[in-house]
Formats: sequence, structure tokens, C-alpha cells
Amino acid sequence: MKRFKFILLLILLVIVLRGWLYRLTVTYHPISERPAILATDKGFKQQLENQPIDTSMQRIVWQSLNLTTSQLEFSFGKCDNDPNLLFYSQKANCVGYAAYFNAVCQQLIEQAGIEKRYRVQHLRANITFLGFDLHQLTDSPFFKDHDYNMLEDLKTGERIFVDASTKDVLGIGIVESE
Repeated sequence: MKRFKFILLLILLVIVLRGWLYRLTVTYHPISERPAILATDKGFKQQLENQPIDTSMQRIVWQSLNLTTSQLEFSFGKCDNDPNLLFYSQKANCVGYAAYFNAVCQQLIEQAGIEKRYRVQHLRANITFLGFDLHQLTDSPFFKDHDYNMLEDLKTGERIFVDASTKDVLGIGIVESE
């Protein structure tokens, strides 16, 4: 019975501390930036225009994450990467999630009139776990790299690294990057 309680407590701690553990052990190493695809579809833009406006960097990140993960569903299949198409198809992989988050975040920043303060980027990276390159474990082109985003405060230099696909799949949205 003691062993069962210990294992149960350990599982509970891992669940509660999963974000901290993930950021402690997993690092994103950027290799390139993808071009931004802005929200241009009328329905997509209208949904974003109905959102409350906030100028806090953290609130913009969480609002963009919540809008992205509520709209998309993760898929290993072939998916669109254009957020204007994803608004309707709603199936995405990491590239689509990052493109969608980027479009949402950029639109919210513009609506708030703070585009001179914040910059959002769609990045590609290699991921390491405790220094080991995870992409070496497979030859699949699907796992050759991983897409995520960075929101930067241009006045303070503060950066927040965001992975919308891990937010949807694991509940972990904020990640560590170089």
C-alpha cells in the first residue's frame, strides 16, 4: 500500500510539475525563421476582431494560445500550413500550429496598436532532451525539425517562447529556447 501511494504521489507531482520539468529538460535550438502568413480571410479576421484588446505581453501570448488550441486539432497527416485555410480545416501539425499562433498574435498586436512594441516570429528548431538531439531518433521527414514561436518586447528585450502544438497535446505552452 505504501508503494502504491508513493507511485501515485510521484505521478501527481509529474503531472503538476510537467511544464517546469519540460522546460528544465527540453531546449529548442532555432535553425531558421519561417515567413509570417497574416490573417487575411474575412471569417478568420472577424473572429479575431471580436476579441478583447489587451496590451500585456503575457496576456497576448495566452489569448493567442487559447484561440489557437481551441480552433485546431493535432494531426500526423498531411495538413495545410496557411492559417487562413486552417481556420476552416482545423487540422494541423506543428508548422500549422505555429503559423496559426503567429497570425493570431500578430493580428491581436495590430488591433491593440502596439506593433512597434512587440514582434512575433515563427521559428524552426531542433529539439534536445538533456542535450541529446531528439531528431536523431527517426528518419521520418515529419520529425526532422519542430516549429514554434517567439514574442519579443522590443523595448525591454524580454522574450517568450511558445509552442502551441505542445500546449494542445501536453498542456505545455511556454518553452525554453536559445
